Parts: sequence; structure tokens; C-alpha cells
Amino acid sequence: MKDRKELFLKEVIDREAKAKKMAKNVHGRFQEMIRTQGTIEAASKLVISDQISEGLKRLWLNNCLDLSLEQTVLDFPDLFTEEVLKKAKKKLIELNTPK
Repeated sequence: MKDRKELFLKEVIDREAKAKKMAKNVHGRFQEMIRTQGTIEAASKLVISDQISEGLKRLWLNNCLDLSLEQTVLDFPDLFTEEVLKKAKKKLIELNTPK
């Protein structure tokens, strides 16, 4: 499981670097949360939040949701609870649903 957690962190870092280039997206808060809470716990807290983050909004506006934390969580379902996975999917669906 540790290898999967390390792979998840690497993927988060890689996608964040791409997001910064493509959508001028910065996850400053997330990096601090990783240092204090750990990668999985930090990701879970951000995804479960009822608010759509500014970073996620920017990724959506730039058609880059594939780089989002929510998508990364969905790509590593074995590391997260069903609640976190449902919330990640819900946020991405809401952003892709025409209003």
C-alpha cells in the first residue's frame, strides 16, 4: 500500500506542475496540508469539502479537469473511502453538467 501512496503523491505533483502551466493553477494550501496531515488525509479533506475550490474552477475553465485532485483521487480508488470517491465524482459531474 505504501508504494501506491507514493505513486499517488508523485502523480499529484506531476499533475500540479502541468496544471500550473496550463491553467495558472496553484495548490498552495494543499502542499501545506500534505506536510502537516499526510497526502491521503489532505486529499480526502479537500475533496470532501462542499466548496468547489478556486483551483478546480480554473482547471474547469481551461478544460483541464483531468489534472484535478478529484480526478487523481478517482484514478487511485484503492486509497480512498467510498465517501471521498463519491464526492470527487460528484464534483466533476457537477462541473461538466450544463446549467
